Amino acid sequence: MISSDNIPIQASLAWASQFKTDVNQTAQEFQQLRQELLQNLQSIQSRTTVTDSQCSSSAVMLDDSADEEERFQQVSDDIIQEHAITRQPALTVFGANSSGKTSFIQRFLGIGNILPSGIGPITARIVQLTYAPGNQACFRVYKTIEKLLIEHEGNLSSFFSNNQQPDWESITNILSPHVKRPTDINEKTKEFNEWAECFVEVCLPSDILSLGIDIYDTPGFLSDNR
Repeated sequence: MISSDNIPIQASLAWASQFKTDVNQTAQEFQQLRQELLQNLQSIQSRTTVTDSQCSSSAVMLDDSADEEERFQQVSDDIIQEHAITRQPALTVFGANSSGKTSFIQRFLGIGNILPSGIGPITARIVQLTYAPGNQACFRVYKTIEKLLIEHEGNLSSFFSNNQQPDWESITNILSPHVKRPTDINEKTKEFNEWAECFVEVCLPSDILSLGIDIYDTPGFLSDNR
């Protein structure tokens, strides 16, 4: 259930999601119209009869037409690439240690307390929260933020299998080894740096995430007051 305090934010996210959908649809329609136009141009060229007396001038005309067709295709490709939105909008939360970043995210999304929070540095990994229906809920730990190699993954769908409140506590216990800063590794070692470089993706149901937005929780940094 979304708090009434979040209704304006929800409305803004819904508008952004609809805008993204409209832009993508327009780009696809433009691409289809362009393809039809190019096919018509090719059809016209194939029906063009070049007589002996017109051979030289027609050859130049056809060459120019081919150049224009290639230029048109390149320009339209650039337009589609520039305006088609393929990635979801994202909200990244960052700030000093113990400033309430994680608590804000969890309350905002209504996902219990599945991520560690508290006084001082608690985690050192970036966590991406993205939408998935209950029967597809899962998590993945990637070697790096580029998501090229999965180091670990797990299924969370069993905790969303009925209409009752999800078992957030069990989800917390499963995620904890992958998101909570390890206490048995020296922070100044290569081993810790390699651990911290891993990127965690958590896919789960949430009314806010279902609007088509990803939220990133980042490790805190020390402020001048600490």
